[in-house]
Amino acid sequence: MNTQPFHFKVADEVFTITLLEGQSPIVLLPSFGPFLYKEELPANPLFELTLSPTPPASPDEAGYEMIGDFDCGGCIHKIWRKQSDYLIHIYSVTNELACVLKTENGFTRCTASVHGNEENQCFGLNNAIMIVFSFSAAPKGILMIHASVPCTDTKAYLFLGKSGTGKSTHCQLWLKHIEGTELLNDDNPALRILPNGEGTIVYGTPWSGKTPCYRNTQRQLGGILKLQQAPENAIQRMPPVPAMAEVLASCSTMTWDTDTYHHICQSVINIVKQTAVWHLKNLPNEEACRMSHQALTHGN
Repeated sequence: MNTQPFHFKVADEVFTITLLEGQSPIVLLPSFGPFLYKEELPANPLFELTLSPTPPASPDEAGYEMIGDFDCGGCIHKIWRKQSDYLIHIYSVTNELACVLKTENGFTRCTASVHGNEENQCFGLNNAIMIVFSFSAAPKGILMIHASVPCTDTKAYLFLGKSGTGKSTHCQLWLKHIEGTELLNDDNPALRILPNGEGTIVYGTPWSGKTPCYRNTQRQLGGILKLQQAPENAIQRMPPVPAMAEVLASCSTMTWDTDTYHHICQSVINIVKQTAVWHLKNLPNEEACRMSHQALTHGN
C-alpha cells in the first residue's frame, strides 16, 4: 500500500507522520499546516509515526500489561505496557474508539490506526501525536503543559489552573486591557529549557484546545501564574516547592514511566529555579488583569 510522509517541526524538533494513500492531511491534521517542514531532514528526527490500515494485535495476545484507564480532559485513554513499549486506545468524548497507538523504542517509532468517522479519526490521531511528542521530547528538556499563553513582542506568560478556573477568561482580559498582547496558545504550548541557565522558550503548537490558535512562533518565558477563583483579587509569589508542584501538575506525565518522569521533573525544577510563579486569587475583571500583569512583568 502506498504511503505519504509529511514532516513537521514543533519546538525546534522535526518529526514525520506517514499517512496511508487516500488519507488527507487537511482532514486528519488540520492544525498542522503552519508547522509543515520542507527543508532537509535531520539525521535523527524526534519520532516517526506511521498510519496502519489495521490495529495491532490485542493487548492480551501481544503480552501487554494493563496500566489503567485515564480520563484525559473528558476522553478516556486505556494504556497497556510491555517493557518500554506502550499500546494506547484513545476514545472520543462520546466514548467511541478513535485511535489505537503503538509506541516502541522510547516513543521514537510508532504506528497508529484511526477509527470511526472523520471527526473521530482527526481527534484520535491528533491526541496520539501529542502523546508521542510529549514523551519522545521529554529527554530533550521539552515539556507539554496545560496552559493559556498571552504574549508580548518578547515574552510569553503561562496561565495555569484546572479546567474551569478561568485561564482563557483571564487571558482574554489581558488581550482586551494590556496593549500589545497577543494569544500564543490556549491549551497546550511546548516549553524548552535552554542550556546553561539561559531561560525557557515557549512555543506555539498544533494543539490549542477549543481555540483555533495554531501559531508557529516562540517567545522567552516571562513568568507563570496559577489562577484561582475568589470573591476578591489578591496575588502573591509562590515558594519553590508548591510552585514546582503546581507546574508539574499541569504537565503531561506518566508517573509509572520512570525515565520520562525523571526528565520532566528535572525540567520543572529548572524552570522554577529561573522563573517566578505567582498565585492569583481573582474575580474575572480588569483589576485582576492589571494586578497579574504588574506582578508578572515587574515582580510586584
